[in-house]
Formats: sequence, C-alpha cells, structure tokens
Amino acid sequence: MAYRIDMNARNRFSENGDTATPIPSEQGEAFRRDIALVLRELADRDRNGKDQAELGDRVFIVEAGDTLEKIARENHVDLAEALAINADEINRNGDLIHPGDIIILPAPEPEIVADTSVDLTGKPAGEDAFIDSLYERGNKVEYSEPSDGIDAAAETAAMEQDVADYLAALPPEARQAAALRLSQADWVDAGPAGIAVSNAVEAAGLETDPIEAFASEFYDRGNALEYADPSALVDHSRETTALADDINAFLDTLPESERPGALQNLYDRDWRDAGPSQIAIEQAAATSGIPLASTGHNGPQAEAQIRAVVDNARAAGDDPVAQFKAFAESYKNASPEMQSMLLHTGYGYDFINAIAGHATEPLGNFDPSVDNQSKPFETFGRLDRLTDGVPPELAAALVSQTTPEIERANSLYMEQTGFSMLGTGGVEAMLKVAGRIEGTSRGDSTIESWADMGFYAQHELSQSIGTGGSLTYGLEYSERMGSDTTVLEQEILPGVQQTQTATNSAVDAYSAHMEELRWLIENHGDTMSPDELQRAIDNYKTTMDKPEDGRTEGAWTQTEKQLQDEVSKHGETLLNQITQLGAFPDEPAEQKALIDKEIESILNDDRSYLAIQTALRTNPELLDSPAVLNFASRQARLTDRGRKLVEEIFTQYVQRDILPKIADFKPGDAASMAEIRDGLEKFRDGKFATLLGVTEKDMNKAIDAIEASLPEAGDTEAVTRQKMQDLDTRLRELDSHQQSGVRTFSSSTIPGQLLRTIGASASAVGLMNSAEAAFTTPNVETILKATFDAAGLAQRSIEIGRGLDMISPDSFAARYFDGSLRPGTKFLGAVGSVFDGVNSYQAFAGGDPLMGGIHAATAAGGLAATFGAGTIAGPIGLGVVILGVGASMIVEDVRENNKYETARSAEFLDTSELSTAASQALIDNSGDGHSPVPLLVEYAKQKGFDLEDAAHRIIFTNWLNDMSAEQLATLRDNLHHTIDEFGGNATKLEPTAADDYNYTSDILYNQEVVTPRQTFFGERFYVEDGDASPSSVTQIDIALNTLGIPELALPVS
Repeated sequence: MAYRIDMNARNRFSENGDTATPIPSEQGEAFRRDIALVLRELADRDRNGKDQAELGDRVFIVEAGDTLEKIARENHVDLAEALAINADEINRNGDLIHPGDIIILPAPEPEIVADTSVDLTGKPAGEDAFIDSLYERGNKVEYSEPSDGIDAAAETAAMEQDVADYLAALPPEARQAAALRLSQADWVDAGPAGIAVSNAVEAAGLETDPIEAFASEFYDRGNALEYADPSALVDHSRETTALADDINAFLDTLPESERPGALQNLYDRDWRDAGPSQIAIEQAAATSGIPLASTGHNGPQAEAQIRAVVDNARAAGDDPVAQFKAFAESYKNASPEMQSMLLHTGYGYDFINAIAGHATEPLGNFDPSVDNQSKPFETFGRLDRLTDGVPPELAAALVSQTTPEIERANSLYMEQTGFSMLGTGGVEAMLKVAGRIEGTSRGDSTIESWADMGFYAQHELSQSIGTGGSLTYGLEYSERMGSDTTVLEQEILPGVQQTQTATNSAVDAYSAHMEELRWLIENHGDTMSPDELQRAIDNYKTTMDKPEDGRTEGAWTQTEKQLQDEVSKHGETLLNQITQLGAFPDEPAEQKALIDKEIESILNDDRSYLAIQTALRTNPELLDSPAVLNFASRQARLTDRGRKLVEEIFTQYVQRDILPKIADFKPGDAASMAEIRDGLEKFRDGKFATLLGVTEKDMNKAIDAIEASLPEAGDTEAVTRQKMQDLDTRLRELDSHQQSGVRTFSSSTIPGQLLRTIGASASAVGLMNSAEAAFTTPNVETILKATFDAAGLAQRSIEIGRGLDMISPDSFAARYFDGSLRPGTKFLGAVGSVFDGVNSYQAFAGGDPLMGGIHAATAAGGLAATFGAGTIAGPIGLGVVILGVGASMIVEDVRENNKYETARSAEFLDTSELSTAASQALIDNSGDGHSPVPLLVEYAKQKGFDLEDAAHRIIFTNWLNDMSAEQLATLRDNLHHTIDEFGGNATKLEPTAADDYNYTSDILYNQEVVTPRQTFFGERFYVEDGDASPSSVTQIDIALNTLGIPELALPVS
C-alpha cells in the first residue's frame, strides 16, 4: 500500500503514523525533485475553489497494487478531491498512477472520518488520523515564521471549522465522547490546534473535561429519578445504588491519585432537583473509602476557594483568634458572592462554627454555684477578642452561632440566682461586641436575644455610650423596661450627653485655634475682594507655619487639620447616636418623650450642630446611610434646627450626586443628557419625598419639571429663559406641604432653590460650553440672568457671580490652584460654595448677628476646597476657613477682648487695596480690644455701599487711602470710643440717634462755655481730639466734615 513521507522527503511514516524512518539521501533527493515538480504543476490549478497551498496537505508514494481510490479511502479523503489535485496533462483524470509516483492528498475530511467504522468504545477508526492531522497543522502554525506566509488566525479558524464539522457529522449520542477524546489529546507544541478544539467543543455545547461531562449526564439521571412518575413503580434505592456504581466505574477510568479530587468535585456541585445523584455520591464515597469534605454545593471552583480560605486561616497557628483574624482578612478581600458562601454553608460555615465553639467552651461545664460569673465573662471576653476589627457580617455570623449555648448557660444561672449571668466585665465586653454586629440581620437578632436575657451592669451603658459606643443594645434593653425610664435617664441619655460634651470640646479647641484668623476675617475681610481675602488667609497660614516664636515648621496647619478631623469624627459619632435615639419606637411613650426632648436639645446646641454639619460635609458616605436618612425624614423634621439638618442633607445630595454630572453637559449630547437624567432618577425614590415632607407624587412632578427644563441643542438664551420661568412656575404650583405658610418648593426655601439650581446650572453650563465650543467668551452676567434670575434665584445669581469673580483667570485662587479648570467645574464650584454658605448662615444666624459676616469667607473656603480637589466631585463643604469662622462665631467663651495689633494683623490687612499707612492706622484697636474697621464698613453700608461689589469696594478703600495720616488716626480714635460703647457690635450703628442734636445744633456742637469751676466744650472739640464717640451715621458725617475728610458717597450714575 502507499506510504506517506514528509513534505521535505526526510522521513517515511509507519502505517499508523506513530513512527518515522529516515529516507536514504539519494532516494530522498529524488523524491524532493518529484515533489517540487508536482507542486509547480499544482501552482495554477484549481482545487475546487480552495487555495493551492494547504497546511494539511500530505505526500504519499505509490506502491504496486495501489489505486488512487484505495489511497484516498485509506487516508479519509474524497476521491473527487484526490482526482482534482493529482490530474495533469497526461493523466487528465488523475487516476493513472504508477509505483513510485508522488500523490498529494489534503487533510482527512471530517465527514469521511466520522463515517468510518467504530470500535467497541464507539471511536471512529479514522479519528486518530484526524487528530494527527490537526496536530501537524497546529505545530506548523505555532512555529511558523513571518516569512512562511502562514495566516495563523485563518488557519486556526479552519481547524476549528473542521472539528465542528466532525462533531456535527457524528451521531448525537457519540459527540460528547468524541469531544472528550479530542480535548484530552496532547496538543503540546500544537497549541493553535488545541485552541481550535476547545472553541469548537464549547460552541457545540459539549464539555472538554471528563468530570464535567460525567456530572452533566449524572445530574440529568438524578433529576429524572427524583421526579419519576410514582405510577412507574421505580425502585429508588436500587436506582440510586446503580448511580453509585456508575460513579465508581467512572472513577476507575481515572488515575488513582485523581479519584479523591474528582469525587469531591462532583460532590461540590449543586444537586438541587437531583437529590438521588447527591445520595449516590455519598454512597460511592462510603464504598470507595474516599473521604468527602463538607461543602455548600456552590460549585467546584467556589468550594475550592472556600477551602483555600479556611486552610489558610488554620495555617495561621493554633490560636483560634489568629485563625479567625486570618479568615476575616480573606473575607474582606472576597467578592460579595464569595462572602455570602463563606458565611452560610459548608466548609466556611463549619469553620465559623468551630470558632464559635471555642468562644463558648468555658460554658461547657458551667456551674453557677462554683463559677459564679467568671466563665460567662471569659466567653464574652473571647468574643470581644475574636470580633475586634472584623467585618460586621462576619462578626454577626460568629456571634449568632454562640446564642443557643449562651441562652442555655444564662437560663441555668437565672434558675439559681434570679438574675442574668453577666457582671461588670462581661457587660463591658458584650457592649463592645454589640457595637460591632449591629446593623446586620443576624447581629440585630442576637442583640435582641441578649436584651431578652437581661444583661445589665450599672454604669456600663453610660460609660460605653459616652466614649462613642452604640446605643442599640441599651435602647433594646430600656424598651423592655416599659414605662420605667430609669435606664434611659440614668444610663443612656447621660452617655449621649458625654458624647455631646466631647463633641463640643472638639469644636471649642478648633475655635480657639482659629480665633485670631476669625477675628482678622471678621474685622478686615470686608475691605477685600474674595481673591484678596483668600490671599490674606494663605499668607496668614504661611506665616503661622514658620518656625518662629517657639512654633514648629508646618505645625499650625497640621494642627488645624487634626482639630478639624476631630470635629468631624465627633460630629459623626453624635449623629449616629441621635440617629439611634430617633429610631426608638413610639412606645413606651414615656421614654419616647424624653428621647425627643434630648434630640431637640442636641440639635439646638450650636456647637453640636456645627460638628454634625461638618461630618456630613467631610464624609459624604454618611448620606448613604438609610438610618441617617430615616432619622432626618422623620425625627429631625420635628424641630426648626432639625429641618435645617434636612436641608443640609438634601444640599449635599445635590452637590454630590447631581452637580458633578452637569460639569461637562452639552445640549444635544445624548450621553451627557442621560447622565443627568440618571442622577435625577435617584430623587424619584420615595425616601426623598419623605425627607422633604412632600408627597411622592409632587416630588416626581418636581423632577419632571426639572427634566423638561434641561436645554436642548439650538436653544437660544430666550428659549432658555422661558424654560427657567416655566420651571419656576411649575415648582411654585406644587403645594402638597407648607411649612410656616411657605410651600416646600418655593424659591425662598433651600429645597426649592436647589431644585431650581439643577435646571439653572445645567442650562448655564450648557450655554458656557456652547460658547466655548464656538471659540467665544461666555458672558457670565447674561447667562446668569437667562438661567438663575429667570428661575427665581436672583439673589443666588448675585452670589454665584461674585464667586466666579474670585476664580477669574487672573485671580490669585486660579493661579494658585488650577487656572485651567473647565468652565463647568468652576461654575459649579461657585454654586456649591454659595449653598454651603447659605446653609451655614441660616443655621446659626438666628442666634448670633455676627454670623452675618460669614459671607466674606464663603468663596474663600468653599472654592479652596473646589480647586484643591480639581473637581466638585471631591470633598464637599465650606472648607477649613469657613468652619473655623463659623465655629468661632458660636463659641462665646473664646471671644475675649484680645488685641490683635500684631505684625500678622498688619500683613493680613496689607493684602487689601488699603495703603500701607491706612493699614497701619486701622490695625490699632480700641481700649476694649475692638477693631474700628467693622464700624467703618457698617457706615459704608448705611451710605448705600455694597462692599462685595468691586466698584463700591474700590471707592471705599480709596476714600480711606486719601485721608491724611492725622485725619485717619483721629477718625479711628473717635470710632474706638463708639465701637466700645456698642460692645463690639458694629450693627448697632443707625442712621440717626436720639442725641444727634449734640452734632446737628451749631450752638451745642461748637460751644465753648467757660465758668469759674468748669469749661464746657461742644462735641466738635472732642471730635478734633479723637475723644468723641459718634453713634449714628448723622454724627459720623458731621465728624468727617469737622476733620476735613470728604463725604463717602456713591458715584452718580
């Protein structure tokens, strides 16, 4: 019969292709000449539409008695294909062959191979040749060089198609076995062929792994048995045993070393609805002697990961605490799905249960009469050590497994003593553990069980809560006391008050640190533009960070940050505690009334509220707490300050989740429009309607109104203005709830302003970005009028415009931080800063007129945070400076009559447009320590000046600069007396006063009466000497005239 040689005529292959024998060199040379000749003849010949150079082509040498039909049949090739390839001018039909002739055949054809006879295992006779051909082709591709001209991707795809054709040509019942044979073939050095096989098998819906294939069939058999027709009289026991025998038979096909892993692999699968299969696996394990590890039946891969986690934990040593901490570390890094598997089933669950057994081990032989409370204390001490630093869900899973044993021991103790088994130390440990597991379903259930057991020790609750601990257990325990408020009044509320005291102390410490800067801003800030004020603040910090006067370099700002962090941390703790108080049920009513009163007291405390506000602004994650949102929606809304907290939370939601999406908004851009709409969808959640105290229907209408107001491509300023007016109208019409007679979505409320701001901001940014795209400079004033003004936000429009003045390209802030920020980011930074400032002012101004000065630092602090982050999606809030200003203004005991007549005061004031001489004169304070600058500012305001207006501010500073040194010094001295009489409160200055006649009457003002005993002088003489105290605008006007100082007046337009 014909034999095969390689294309280079180096070797002759055996009949089965397993071995190769070298061809003598002389014969090989002759073969190579013949092969080259045949290939040249084939070069231009059609091969049924196929390319001439086929990677699977094989070379055969004809022997006596061979026919082309026989050679083609023996090598699994279609005769017509063989004839087409081997025909020439003499042998036109290709069937005239002679011994020694060269015959070229293509690779074995899949359909022909599939049709060959099968052996006892069902394998076609031609399959080995098919695999060998695939291997040769894959080998050539794997080791091909660019010069070979082989298209690897095309050749791999061709092999994949051949495998697919082969499998499809087989009877359906034979395909899986063939797929396994092909997949398990050795494809080393023929990787592309292995890839082709894997892809084709997967595409055919078949398995490449024998265990997978067996498992799939095995599941179907188990499922059929579980749901077999009862009338069929199936012998389930016998059938299950047959399944077990089949498992053992399958295992016997595997190497002995692989059998335990294969059986565990099968057992780890999910056998729901195929229960007999799982039973059969367990029977096979018993008969084969192969042990099975516990499993959650989450699949082999997942269960392997679970065992790796547990085994790694056990490798941490003999100490159960060390093992559990190692387990917890792996748990933290696992996916949510894997975490659930670790907690609830199989190997991970068993490990947790074993650790729980270690915790309750001391209770095993508990004898209350002998052990007293020592063993319960030891158990909770172990739980304390085990759960420290562990994720809540994992800690709760562990602790919940100890509940039955703890309940048993406590019942035993109560039978003998009449009270619960935990003493002081045990309750202390228990409260620590309770704080770690609360908020999880199993943890909360465990805490309720402990409360039912009555664990209590005097003073432990108040001590735990007072150091920032959770109230959950204490409130659960107190609730069981019914109308008895003893525990609430003597333990829980005093603990919360301790937390509040620590919080207020943190605010005090921060306020004291910021006091000088606050004083400088309050007294000199109104003479500066926002840009100048920011520069003055930064210069101040730079000075304070210098290693002078005993200070360490950089220590001042480091302390500032540490103290601010302390305020935020304490504020978060306090917020969590009042949130827990707010969740207390309405009954027992006696306790609920006391809780409501305590919450109101805390929110009405300025220091406490400021700390909570700071926590919300510096830790936006608090906004995602359902408990905080529920508290704000229900409990907090009952008080005026609580409603301010609601507004604060809603403001931070808008700033965090909506405004950042607007920064790159472009009208007509579907992606940016979709992003805004997605953000607005969050507000359709009923929780926001509850938060604002409106119906869900009205909240959805409000969002509809905003969406309708969003700009579209081609919108002109006129169209935009109309949309904003429509938005304003639609929001004003929503009246499902009124607060003090004002509708919730009125333009005078924070929620109403914020909703309008979303639409107005999107429109404003859209106009800005459109202008930038057209290479024109956006007219901010025009844009604000067409958006914010039209939406009913005229005042916010003014404030935003001033904020934008601070971040103009030439401003200090833009140069110092990032002058290349996108217009949208700059604009929204100003928006956010304004609303933070408004919220702070409204929260505190009612109790302190000095809070009116907070506007001077709003841009300085808020925009510093914006620029520092480079995006409004960064930390949200007023910024460090504003916090310091606000804190100092509400802390009376740091308002001492300090005289800040230092070089720092002069340096601070030098940043303004005031001349050096004027600055030096005005840093001199009164005898009571008050600066004259606020009184000058108030005087200017009474004269119609708005010092936040740059033009007005320049007239004011020039007026001061134009005074001679003597004039300014004398005026300053007079105003010192006035500000002292006002107690430092410049707002007491009125246009007129009852004693104006002493100035307006020429006779009285200029009198000089000499008597033998005393000389009486009119006010003019005191004014000239700097000893007067003009207490009204009228009196200051006359004093100025006396000193030769021109009147301060606005320019005539």
